[in-house]
Amino acid sequence: MSTFIKNNKGLLFLVVVLLLSNIGLLAYFLFWKKPASSGPQRGNFSVVDHMKKEIGFNDEQTVQFRQMLEQNRDSMKKYSEQVKLAKTALYKLLQDPKASDSAVTAAGNQLAQQQEAMELVMFRHFQRVRKLCTDSQVVKFDTMVTRMSNRAPWSRRGSQPKPETEKKD
Repeated sequence: MSTFIKNNKGLLFLVVVLLLSNIGLLAYFLFWKKPASSGPQRGNFSVVDHMKKEIGFNDEQTVQFRQMLEQNRDSMKKYSEQVKLAKTALYKLLQDPKASDSAVTAAGNQLAQQQEAMELVMFRHFQRVRKLCTDSQVVKFDTMVTRMSNRAPWSRRGSQPKPETEKKD
C-alpha cells in the first residue's frame, strides 16, 4: 500500500482538495444567510407608495387611489383573459395549413378589438386618477404617464419606473 501512495501522491492530493472544497461548499449553502438587500427587489414595488412619493398624494388621495387601483386590476384581469383567448385563437391558426387569409384577418381583428378595449379601460383609469390630483400634482402625473407610455412593453415587466433624465437636443 505504501508504494501505491508513493506513486500516486498527486492523485491523493487532488482527492483531498476536492473533498475539502465539497465540504466547504456544502457548509456555505447550509449555514450562510444572505444579508437583507438595501434596494427594492423585484416584486416589492408598490404602485400606491410610488404615487405617494412621486406625485405627492396625501392620505385621502392614497386611500381613493388604492380603491381605484383594485377596481382597475379587477377589470384588467377580465380584459387580459379576453386578449389571451383571442391571441390563442389567432396563433392556433398556425396549426391549420389551410387557414384562409380571411380567417387569419378576422382572428387578428378580434385580437385588436380586445387590445383596444383593454387600452381604453386603462386610459379611463388614468383619467380618473388624474382627477384625484391637485393642480400642482397634475404636471407630475402627466409627466409620469407620458414616460410610462413611451416605454417598450417588454421593459415594464419586473421593473419599477426609472427616473426621468433630460435629453439634450
